[in-house]
Amino acid sequence: MKIYIFIVGIIFFGSFFFGDIAIAEKPTAEGTIDYLKQHTSLPEANFEAELIPAVIRFLLSLFAVFLTGVALYAGYLFVVNFGNEEEIEKAKKLLMWAIVGIVIAAISYALVQGIIHLDFSRGA
Repeated sequence: MKIYIFIVGIIFFGSFFFGDIAIAEKPTAEGTIDYLKQHTSLPEANFEAELIPAVIRFLLSLFAVFLTGVALYAGYLFVVNFGNEEEIEKAKKLLMWAIVGIVIAAISYALVQGIIHLDFSRGA
C-alpha cells in the first residue's frame, strides 16, 4: 500500500513539471525532418545553446519530482508511526534531506536559467 501511495504522489506532482510535454502523432512523410527542413523556414537548432540546457532542466525537474515523492513518503511515515520514536526520527531525517535536495535543485535550476540568459556577445 505504501508503494502505491508513493507512485501516485510522484505521478501527480510530476504532472506539474511535465504538463507541457505533447504526445507526438503518428509519423507521416510530411512529418520527417528532411521534409521540414526543405519546406519550412524554421531556424537550425544550436546544440550547445538549446539542447544541453533543456536536458539539464529536464533532469533537475525529474530530481525535484523524485524529492517531492520522498517528502510525501516522509509525511506518510510521520502519520503512520505516531507513537514509534525511532520511525519518527527516520521520517524527520528523510524529510530534512528531501527539503535540502529540493532547495539544491531549485538553486541549480536558477543558476542554469541565469547562465542560459547571459549575453556573451557584448564585448567587455
